Amino acid sequence: MAQIACKYHPDRPARWKCSHCQISFCYYCGRDEAKPESPGCPVCGRTLSSLGAANVITPFWRRLGRFYLYPLKLHPLVLTLALSVPALAIEHTPLGFVAALIGVILFMRYGYAVLEHTAQGHLEPPPVTRETVFEELEQPFKQLLLVFAMVAFNLTILDLFGNGPFSLTTGLTILAAPASVMVLVSERSFFRAINPLAVVTLIRHIGSAYLLLCALLLMLVIASRAVFQYLPAVPPEMSWLIIFVINMYFALIMFHMTGYVIYQYHDVIGYEAGVVIEEHGRGERHAPHDSMEMGLNQVKVLLKEGHGGEALERLRRRIEDVPGDLEARQLYHRLLSASRLGEACMQHGEQYLTRLMAAKQSAQALDLFLELHAIDANWRPRSPGLRLDMAVLLETRGKPDVALAVLNDFHRAHPDFEGIPRAYLIAARLLCERFGQDDKAHRILQFVTEKYPHDASIAEVREYMQMLEALHTRQA
Repeated sequence: MAQIACKYHPDRPARWKCSHCQISFCYYCGRDEAKPESPGCPVCGRTLSSLGAANVITPFWRRLGRFYLYPLKLHPLVLTLALSVPALAIEHTPLGFVAALIGVILFMRYGYAVLEHTAQGHLEPPPVTRETVFEELEQPFKQLLLVFAMVAFNLTILDLFGNGPFSLTTGLTILAAPASVMVLVSERSFFRAINPLAVVTLIRHIGSAYLLLCALLLMLVIASRAVFQYLPAVPPEMSWLIIFVINMYFALIMFHMTGYVIYQYHDVIGYEAGVVIEEHGRGERHAPHDSMEMGLNQVKVLLKEGHGGEALERLRRRIEDVPGDLEARQLYHRLLSASRLGEACMQHGEQYLTRLMAAKQSAQALDLFLELHAIDANWRPRSPGLRLDMAVLLETRGKPDVALAVLNDFHRAHPDFEGIPRAYLIAARLLCERFGQDDKAHRILQFVTEKYPHDASIAEVREYMQMLEALHTRQA
């Protein structure tokens, strides 16, 4: 009954397994966004085998606490209390008994609504409506007829063969009762529900977990009886009300638990559930980053299995298809660096740097630039705007020497760039304030005033020049 975990994400249940590689994959490792209709092994490319929904959905034995809280939610709690009220009149008027019997039938109808709602994958109680309480009332009667058929069968065995066979068949019918209810719900056929072949087939598909379900249901029956023994003395007129409320509470737990088992094993028993939910609470059809996570996870699988070349190629194709995927670019850059593909690393580095700056991820952009600068100290971004932005970033982050190197010969590399005066004003400020080279700073500013006299920033350039000249006069 233990869940099989994804090899690469041990906290996630596996959806598929590669029979060739003997690797189990979760939803995001096994499905390729390029071929969503046929999950394939990222390593060998073969089609993966499904491990079934039961391996993905949280097992029912790990949800026991939630089962006990289920009847206390608004809709089932209100209905339970409302249908229990006629029990107050049972001992006072014959109509009270009739009203209570009708209440039991309506409650069983809602119980089946709970069972079917849960079997569809909806873990919150269904609302109390005309449909869930008053319609399809044949379901409770089918259940009562099912119980009657089992009792009649066992009494017949008792009459024909005695106590020994009677005890055996009674135990078997009790064991088969939950499966009969599941067949009744999933196939909506009374005759299929009493068909031993259909019941045995369902039990076989669920496996040993079915025995655990039976044990838990039996414990609930025992618990409902034990509660009465520990209840304090209650007024006689309240006794029937207490009995009804307690029995309905435990019955709702049973309905909900049985429905959940149908949901957990819906694919192997042939029941079509309406919702598929992963253990982590993300709907597989609605997760917001399915495509992105799937693509990168498959790349990471290839890396862990030693297929670096294929991983690089997949990342290259992904970046072509989704240029703004910064996580893919980061991984691609790391692989290029680790593979010592210097030229490709520098070429992609500028693209990655541009994307990081556009995304306002300046810290990552600074780290990347310094890494590229360490590989080639003469490297400069080909884009003049990016080059200027990096100089500003380097200045503000305490890297004046690198900022000056980036701005060196800016006008020769980009003679038509309108930001040259601003770039050289930054260079002059660095020379003056960080390195004490006032004369060199003044020469740069003098060049700007002569070359770009009508630039929008020329007033700021001249103001800084005057400050340098005044400083030089005072020092003289």
